Amino acid sequence: MKPIHYRTLVLALVAACASATLRAEGYGIYDAKVMALGGSGTAIADSGAAVFYNPALLAQYDYDEDRGHHGSFYFPTLALQLAEVAEDIQDIDDDQLADNLSDSVAAFNAAPGAANAGGVVDASSALLSSLNQIKGSSLFVDGFLGVAIAEPGERQGGAFYWGARVIGDGDLSSIEQADLDLLADYVEGLDFIATGGQSGTAHPELFNADGTLVDPRDNLISSAQAVGAVANELGVAVAKEVSLWGQPVAFGFTPKIMVLKTYDSYLDVSGNSVETGESSAWQRKLSADLGVATRVGHWNFAFTWKDVARHVLATPLERELTIDSKPRLGIGYFGDRFKLGFDYDLVPITSAAGHREIQEWALGAEWQVLAPLALRVGYRQDLEDTRGDVISYGVGLELGRFLMDAAFAESDDLLAAALQFGYRI
Repeated sequence: MKPIHYRTLVLALVAACASATLRAEGYGIYDAKVMALGGSGTAIADSGAAVFYNPALLAQYDYDEDRGHHGSFYFPTLALQLAEVAEDIQDIDDDQLADNLSDSVAAFNAAPGAANAGGVVDASSALLSSLNQIKGSSLFVDGFLGVAIAEPGERQGGAFYWGARVIGDGDLSSIEQADLDLLADYVEGLDFIATGGQSGTAHPELFNADGTLVDPRDNLISSAQAVGAVANELGVAVAKEVSLWGQPVAFGFTPKIMVLKTYDSYLDVSGNSVETGESSAWQRKLSADLGVATRVGHWNFAFTWKDVARHVLATPLERELTIDSKPRLGIGYFGDRFKLGFDYDLVPITSAAGHREIQEWALGAEWQVLAPLALRVGYRQDLEDTRGDVISYGVGLELGRFLMDAAFAESDDLLAAALQFGYRI
């Protein structure tokens, strides 16, 4: 019988990443600065990141683009968010928990006794613990690698970006309670034998008529599924500030094209089989991001509508992958050496697999400690309680025209990191 490779669920999502922008979870994080700020970039992202979060911010500058070096070129900008449960799934395969369980049953059947009964207890407990850990969790991955060029000007600006992205969204809610109960019975029943009846409970139903122990893998009914996509995305942003009733208001627009393939994976635990698929052709989709921003003293008020066109794509196994639209509000405060940002999703955002929603608010702060050094910290929370609260940290360096930013974020169910290098132009 073939081993149960839970790892395939992860691998199917990242297959062909080398040729691969989409959004699997929430509004999206594309660079190290905004990741460190908790994702709050709608009102305070700088010109180099405005193309990702709010194109209107490109027009909120009052200098001529030919003076100084206020434009930027970033390559690479790299960001990765990954569910911690992916490590737990990987461990099930790396530690060969399912194989160990079958081997321990075979050893007990070959030589029944306390020692081999204890081996079944240990193997059943290990698999039971791992399945309990991942039951009901959500598997997601969101990675981005791209290049961005921005040139803000006097009350107008433009930017260009190209990104290679991989997204994945999986559902582990079908880890069945019956499987957990079955493994718990094996722990009790074999512990009863290993201790000579001192602990545990006798479970005669676990044995065949000839007295041999049934391999529990033959009766597992759990399954799991995941959908994913790899894509190329190209966007060009333009922005212009105008005066409305004496108040400067900036407008931004980013049309973009996405060229993508979808992937599918379905794991049938009882049959020890994994069915995977890849869409036969690249799909082309058009979308756009819109943004508005206005300054009042030290405060900036912003609105964005990311991925205006909502797309629902068919996957190879006839399921759906969703690219949801994302309206968001942002407020920013700018001091001499300090800035603070707050973002809020106006509506819940459907995850890529469509089985849950996410609605986040995010808070971030940056302190310019010295001329070349900036420290950043952030926090974000999902109002739908789909995801745990995320805390993030980051640092930025600007040495002459050279730019470098790094960030790390974590929660109970997420690990994330980002790194980017740039140059003032």
